[in-house]
Amino acid sequence: MDAKRRKKVSKYLSKILRHDPHRIGLELDPGGWVNLETLLSTFREYGVEMAAEEIVDVIQKSDKPRFALEPIDKEESGDPVANPSLFRIRAAYGHSFSVDLERKPEAPPSVLYHGTAAQFVGSIQQEGLQSMGRQFVHLYEYPEGAWAVGRRKGRSRLFSVNAAAMYADGYAFYHVGEGIWLTRTVPPGYLQLQSI
Repeated sequence: MDAKRRKKVSKYLSKILRHDPHRIGLELDPGGWVNLETLLSTFREYGVEMAAEEIVDVIQKSDKPRFALEPIDKEESGDPVANPSLFRIRAAYGHSFSVDLERKPEAPPSVLYHGTAAQFVGSIQQEGLQSMGRQFVHLYEYPEGAWAVGRRKGRSRLFSVNAAAMYADGYAFYHVGEGIWLTRTVPPGYLQLQSI
């Protein structure tokens, strides 16, 4: 699959699994999971052609853990391309509706990072980081990942987050893999704008 098609498949999966499953009549369980075969057949009914191998390719070649794909029966493994009915899929994070990600809080690294567009710096300094229609604020272990997110909407600025102090003060953090952490909010007192 070429890069253009991979990006298109990833964006459509994100749109449906993170934000609007009901748009195509898709029902997710409380954890945000859906059977892979059900997802593919619902796509077909809605006029969207997508193959199991394309979804597997997107998951394997993504630079971030955007989606989780796992066997329904943990005792059995197999090939999701050959047997999509034996697997389930969900967005790993970024939902704009309530989903139980079934994650336990973990102690984060002492410092995490959040990238944003320059025009939002003032409001973040006053109000802190809010989930803005999603379940969680997304933070990164490395400045480079945060910078990349901030650049999506123009000139990027970088905040460091005193995650160790937040954790000591009772804030919960959830690790989703690949250096990405989630928390509900980051009050302004835990933020430091980094110089460019």
